[in-house]
Amino acid sequence: MGIVKKLSFVSLLFISFNGKAQNLSEKEYIVLIVNIERKDPLHPGEIYYWIAASDTLNEEYEFNFSPLFLRLFYPSSSYDDCCEGRDARFYTLTDESKFEFTDEFNNKQENLRKFLKKNSKLIQVIKKKNGFSKLLNEKVTISATAIKTSLCSCKIIEEKHFESVFLPTTEFSLNNDFWNSDKAYHIKHKDYTGFSPYY
Repeated sequence: MGIVKKLSFVSLLFISFNGKAQNLSEKEYIVLIVNIERKDPLHPGEIYYWIAASDTLNEEYEFNFSPLFLRLFYPSSSYDDCCEGRDARFYTLTDESKFEFTDEFNNKQENLRKFLKKNSKLIQVIKKKNGFSKLLNEKVTISATAIKTSLCSCKIIEEKHFESVFLPTTEFSLNNDFWNSDKAYHIKHKDYTGFSPYY
């Protein structure tokens, strides 16, 4: 008798494009892509994604950015918790932690990353020198993509320098009208030198 693997909410969500506990409606977002490059073969660099709703520009003309997790470094049960409206832990494991991400779901994450990269606009290039080794010098490239999509969001239980995270639920579509708006100025002309992309 063949074994039928139970599909977790994380699988069903991307297949059906429907939410469960959260009311997932399409909204407009701006995604920052922070690409950190090094010449050190042991620490070549990494890419981080930060996202903000396009209407979150505050009185100081800054957007309220939160991490957008597009790599599956966390348990699938954390995805389920987040998209079912509960606070979630992404960096620590418990007895209830499950790892049931499917290959299809992982491939969708990769496709979303490719979509953001392909349609991004260059914002700023920052070069950081390391006093110990030239191999650890960093080239930080900031780019941005304006999108429309539905996302899960939740509070994060662990103590980090951010309070909430966003997780993808459907495909992304472009929102190029954003770049013709007044708000786009505060993305294109901001200095991101002091921005901490790590999560």
